[in-house]
Order: sequence, then structure tokens, then C-alpha cells
Amino acid sequence: MSLRSSELELLQQHFQHHDPHGTGQVQRVVVCNALKALGCGSAERVLELSGFEEGDQVAYAEFLDWLMRGDNSYPTTPRKPKPTELAAPPQDELTPEKVQAPAHAAAESQQAQEPRASSKGQQGQEPRVSSKAIPLGFREQATELVERGGPPGALVDDLQEVDILDLPNKSAMACWRSCPGLRVYRSRTVTEALRLICSAPVPGLGSTSYLDVFEALTHSGWEHHIFLFGGLVRDILRRKVGNDIDITFSAPAAELEQICKQHGYKCTLEGDYILIGDANGEEYLEGMVVTHNGITPPENSDFSMNWVFYDFCNDIIIDKTGHAVEAVIANRCEIPCPRAKWDSWVAIGGSRVLFRYYKFLIRGYEYDDKEMSYIAERLLDFWFRDPEETIANGREALNALISSQDARKFERLRQLVFISFTMAGHKQVKPHSLTRQKSVDLGQGYNARQLPAHGRFLCASSWWSRGWLPMLTPF
Repeated sequence: MSLRSSELELLQQHFQHHDPHGTGQVQRVVVCNALKALGCGSAERVLELSGFEEGDQVAYAEFLDWLMRGDNSYPTTPRKPKPTELAAPPQDELTPEKVQAPAHAAAESQQAQEPRASSKGQQGQEPRVSSKAIPLGFREQATELVERGGPPGALVDDLQEVDILDLPNKSAMACWRSCPGLRVYRSRTVTEALRLICSAPVPGLGSTSYLDVFEALTHSGWEHHIFLFGGLVRDILRRKVGNDIDITFSAPAAELEQICKQHGYKCTLEGDYILIGDANGEEYLEGMVVTHNGITPPENSDFSMNWVFYDFCNDIIIDKTGHAVEAVIANRCEIPCPRAKWDSWVAIGGSRVLFRYYKFLIRGYEYDDKEMSYIAERLLDFWFRDPEETIANGREALNALISSQDARKFERLRQLVFISFTMAGHKQVKPHSLTRQKSVDLGQGYNARQLPAHGRFLCASSWWSRGWLPMLTPF
């Protein structure tokens, strides 16, 4: 396989890092993940052709030498892949002739990173790669990869819907069968980017990468399946690289805890929730069992565009409702369920989910007028009935905005508050329209509890100045 000398050296350093005792061998999954991070979708086939794998171990020095030589002596009997193997998206079978093409996914990004790395050392010397800076899996590489085809915010141009019946590993999809609108998609750009991101080591687990953890959890004991979900998958579809790596899984969390202990992975278990890695670090792997937040009815979700999942077994994007990917394509923040279920959605999410609606609109998402009108009306109702709890939920949901005190975002929020108040039909309420009390026990002439839900704020400017601004002011 024709690679640049710098890439071969980086591979060698990566393998040596995974071989602390100098045995000359590394686990097969380490080699596969490294090759896939370099854009080689058929990494398993490359190993078969090389002949240097024995069981789950690979003699990496000989393997690298074979890559450098482009040896034409290949074994002819391929290994039968495991049904749950973390596979790359279907593509033309890798032949000895096709192996000669350089892997573009990391070659160009490595070339872009070399000047920055060499500036820290002496001129003319290759930078030394530390265990915390393995170039296979940097978010910077994933960012460069997705932005190669367009600017941040632009939709990836290779997204295609696929038939579930055509998937090589249908068992990975078994837990999603109860989702009525289920649709699945494939994008080579998304696959390469997510594999790059997940090739990074998990903080607190030494050199073990996210993909290594997924592989261990998937292939241990019972057949388990791990899915990425949320903002990371959503943002990659629009050529942006997020931070959090959240998962959902088809096994009980307690079973995953046992697997983690067998592999020496740090983990924390709390009911259906598991955290893998350093709980005190800035980044870790966490998630809930799929029955808690994955395959539940859509009214249990916050917004459509956030509920996209990624399956590494089939390398596909999963849209459980059939509306999530459409919302991402439209760059629209929308209520995830039909109109008849909106009240149930609010009952489950409370005022917090309504504040999160404004949070996403500040980021530039589009909105539907009817949905915005409904959300503003329900939020005003919460504010009237329990202002203290509503303000507390608003502070929690908009904590990042409160901390930043970003003037541009504040102005956008003010505009949205005014627009939504007007859409909800809450215009100036004249004093004579308020309900007179029959008794004068409060001496005010009006019973506040009989005011309409918007009675606390008589106009948009009142809602903003007396409601939102005090809530957004740091303590």
C-alpha cells in the first residue's frame, strides 16, 4: 500500500505505543482502526492480503514493510468476517492494484499539520508523536476532512438513504424495529470523520481509543451494539465537529460495566447510565441504555434534529422517527412529534425544553411559525403559574449564554422573544379586560389567579425586560 514515509513512521509510532513490551505484535483491531482512520475502508481485507495476522495479533513490523514494498505475494483465501464486525461502508473490493492508491483521508490533513508540529521542535526534524497526540483521530483532522467539500454549516454532499434489508448486519438494527418511521442513511464523509474522531484515546484509559472500547463492548459475551447519538452525529452532517461523544447501547449497563472491568477500563455505573474513562476529565464516554432514551416515543425527545444515531457495525446514520435527518437538512429546530402529542411533549420536557428551543434558534436554526407560537404560549403559561421554577429551569438551559454574556447572542434572543410573543397573539392587554374580583380582600381590585396566562407580561417588551433579562443576569 503506497503511503508517504511520514505516514508510515506515524503508523509505526502508533503501533509501538500499543506494544509497550516490544513483542513486535499488536491487536488486530488496533491495525484496522489505524488503517480506517487513514481512509482505508477495507482494512480487514488489506490484513488478509498481507498474511501477517495470526488470530487477533498482527506482526506490525513485517506488515509495515509489506505496505512499503507493495508486495504482490498475497494469500488467496479470505477470512470470513464476524457478523458484528465494525465494518466500513460497502465499496469496491480492495485489490492489490487498488491498494497502491494513497489513503487521502489523513495524508492531506497530516501534511497540513506538519508545519504546526515542527515549529515546536528543531527545524527539519519530524515531530515526535506523544500518546496524547496520536495523529490518527484528531478532531482537527476530522474538521479538515469534512470542510474539504464545503464550509462549516453546509450539508455533506454524499448523503444517501439506504434500504434496511440491504444492510450486512441486520441484527444491529433489531432494537430499532419498534420505531414506526425508521430510516437509515449512509455518507462516506460522515463515516470517515466519525472514525477519525473516535480513533482518539479515551481520557483515563491510556492508549485505548473510543473505537477500541466500542469493539470490546460489541464483541464480548452476549451480542451488544453501541451507537453514537446526538450533537456529534448531527453536526458532522453539516460539516462541523462537536465535542461530546455520547452513546446508547442495546445491553444492560451492568453488563457493560463487567466488560469494562475485564478490560481494565475505568467506569462509573448509575442505573441505566454508564460513564467510561476519567469522570473528572473534560471529556469522557457516557450514555444510557437504548430503552431509556433511544427507542422511546418521539415525544420523549427534545427536538427532531438531535435524535440521529450512528451504527459502526453497518456504518450508517439511524433516523428513528424518519424526520430527524430531514430537520438537519432543513437546518430546522422542530418539535419531534405530531401536533396531537405536543402537550405530552411539554408535560415530559417541562419549561426546560421550551427554553432549549430558544437556545437552538440563537445558533441559527430555522423555525416553524405555528411551533414557535405554541412554545411561546406554553412558556408564558409556565412563567405565570410558577415563575420561580421557570426561571430556575431557564438559567439551567441557558447557562452557557449567561456565562458568556455574548452581546450578539443576547440581541438575537431579544428578537426571538419579541417575534414569538407576537406570534402567540399576546398583545397589549387593556386594564378593563382583566377580571374584577367580587371581594376586595387583597385591596387590588383584580384577582391575579384569574388573569389570562400572559397577564404577568402585557407586551413583548415587558416579557423581555421583566422576565428574560433578570433571569439572564449572572448572580
